[in-house]
Amino acid sequence: MARDEKMRLLVFTADWCGVCQAMSKSRAVEQFSAIASDVEVEHVDVPDPEAQHDVADDYAVRSMPTLVFESSDGRELARISGGTTFAGLQKAYQKALGALEQHPKRGKK
Repeated sequence: MARDEKMRLLVFTADWCGVCQAMSKSRAVEQFSAIASDVEVEHVDVPDPEAQHDVADDYAVRSMPTLVFESSDGRELARISGGTTFAGLQKAYQKALGALEQHPKRGKK
């Protein structure tokens, strides 16, 4: 991955989600972001499971939590649906890096 290109990790969670709360307590995302300087982490709260949430809809989020790695030009590189661990995040990150190497950056959206 080019050093000037940052990857983004979108973390979709909800207060009403027990798995999200457990994942938050494990601090897996925080541990991962501390070592992955080329990844910008963005938390997206989905407050009501019945309400429309534009960002969650844009990313086709169907369960909580959902974590999506995307390139700087908005391409999805890897996805985790459901809870995960630090090791699970590292595995998805490696998959995202592989996808980025196979299909280098295209023009901006």
